[in-house]
Amino acid sequence: MVGLELIPIGTILTVVTNQVLRTAHAAADVLIGKESFKALSKYLFDIEPVLKELQLQELNDSQPARIALESIEADVKRANNLVEKYKNR
Repeated sequence: MVGLELIPIGTILTVVTNQVLRTAHAAADVLIGKESFKALSKYLFDIEPVLKELQLQELNDSQPARIALESIEADVKRANNLVEKYKNR
């Protein structure tokens, strides 16, 4: 995400949560390497409640929180790229 320091942390958290869910649903539908993508989907579905709870608790805006969300977002983007690559095979 560009200019994350300008975006409210709650907005970043919402975007990351939505990306996690979208990727989890898509990963569940991949047929090649089905077990690996199923495990990825389960992992993503497992972290979604944590992200939702952080939204409910109104996560304090701090540099470590932003770095953590940036890291999650980057990992989810990489996962989504893999899902997109293999979902139509």
